[in-house]
Amino acid sequence: MSATDGGAYPATDSASAATALATGFKTDEGNIAWRTGDPANGRLSTIAEMYRNQKKAAIGVVSTVPFSHATPAGFVSHNVNRNNYKAIAQEIIAGVRPDVVIGGGNPNYNDAAGITGVNAYQYIDAPEYNYLKNYEGTWYPGTRIVDNTHIYKVMAEALGLADENRATVAGAQATTFLYTSDAHYGIKRSPVFGSYSTAVQVHGLMFRALNNMSNETLPCGDNGVNSCQTIGPIDFIAMTGDVSNRSESATTPVSKASAAVTWPQFATDYIYGRTLLKGNGALSDLFLTPGNHDVSNAIGYYKSPLNSAAGLDATSYVNIYNLMMQPATPLTNAAFVGAAPSFATAASSYAANRVVTSRDVNGVHLVFVGMWPDALTRPLIDANLSSVPATTPVILFTHDQPNAESKHFTNPNGARDINATDKFENLLSDIFADAATINDLSGNPIASVIEQQAFANWLKTHKNIVAYFHGNDNAFEAYTYTGPSNDISLPVFRVDSPMKGNVSATDPTKLSYSVITIDAAIRNMTVREYLWQQKKWGASSTIFLAARSN
Repeated sequence: MSATDGGAYPATDSASAATALATGFKTDEGNIAWRTGDPANGRLSTIAEMYRNQKKAAIGVVSTVPFSHATPAGFVSHNVNRNNYKAIAQEIIAGVRPDVVIGGGNPNYNDAAGITGVNAYQYIDAPEYNYLKNYEGTWYPGTRIVDNTHIYKVMAEALGLADENRATVAGAQATTFLYTSDAHYGIKRSPVFGSYSTAVQVHGLMFRALNNMSNETLPCGDNGVNSCQTIGPIDFIAMTGDVSNRSESATTPVSKASAAVTWPQFATDYIYGRTLLKGNGALSDLFLTPGNHDVSNAIGYYKSPLNSAAGLDATSYVNIYNLMMQPATPLTNAAFVGAAPSFATAASSYAANRVVTSRDVNGVHLVFVGMWPDALTRPLIDANLSSVPATTPVILFTHDQPNAESKHFTNPNGARDINATDKFENLLSDIFADAATINDLSGNPIASVIEQQAFANWLKTHKNIVAYFHGNDNAFEAYTYTGPSNDISLPVFRVDSPMKGNVSATDPTKLSYSVITIDAAIRNMTVREYLWQQKKWGASSTIFLAARSN
């Protein structure tokens, strides 16, 4: 017996069920040994074909239903529509050519096995029927406990078969990584597990869960990549900014701790405290982008002590830069802000030393951008992508959401500086063109329409950017960014913060990070929410990593 996991239906249809049994892959309703989404190259090798190819074995199917029906056909044919009976029969007979096929479908009989004497070619077309009748052997007329993909795995293992569907495709392999954001070392939050409330305490607790993720089992019911399997090796951890909380004299729970104090706290956990391993036994990588707090600490802010050049502290920014960009001469805080700290020196250093870099992991190109793909960083990304094939999936990691906050842009007023009147933060190179203020008369943020349109127009030139991960606005969510003109379609994933989650800041049971699994061979990616305080799975979303159509 097998659990069907048919999504919105009580039970899956027999085509997708047969595909799961025969190939080890979930697929869309009606598909026969074909990948979800019906891609042109979506044919999946069946276990019968693998058995013949690898073991030189004879194969066949036996059924009481017409042999071109979905269940028998799922082992010896490939089609995007189970109702294409004649095409399926033609492939079985002339293409796959099993050694034995026993089933119904004789055109002289009806479905009740009554002789009609009329050639009703419903399940097989005339050329194939006449071929079998005249040239082949005897024609025989008339004639929820375990996940269904696991039945395939049991059969494949019993037969000693290598999984051809998950074999390397142009160097592509399975990838698993963990994603979190907005660490905010230097502040307190509502207690977690009793009295634990400082960032050091909370992250210490979270890392106990993170470091154990290889032993966790992915959920069985979401039909995602590697569902119901042990996670195993972790390729990397990604963290998109706000390593150090901004050093400002606001009220509790924000402290005045400088980045020089809080970066070592972060390093203790993320750099020295992670014990997860990659498949080759090496330590899992750590990939970072800076957030608005990291940058404000480095270039200034309108609240003290950052409104004085003497308060500038670029420690977290330069460490993120050095880790990701790996310059020949590492940046230092003193070089970034100047021997005599200066807003002008810091601003110049920030413009000249943006974090824009990439890593290639198992056939997927990952691009890390601080803070957002603004007018200064987009040409840098262009250069990065110039040698990346258009067929290679590209995933962006950055701090701000696609509709970047108005206050993060450069002040359009006066000297275009950072000041307590205008409250622009000058974190993004674009001079804010939508208004002279960050909020309207009702106090609501003004949308960055003009700036977003430039970003959306740029996205149209890179349709192989297939996903966007961000922090800043912290909660687990999968959504589609359509741009200000509703003319693009970009899958976006945001993530919770251990310290400032929209929901988890006041409800620790909602604390989460994301677990992402990518099967580059079939270009599927599943993003799952892991509620680490409860040690259980939350929501999930699976997308196809094909180039966007818009």
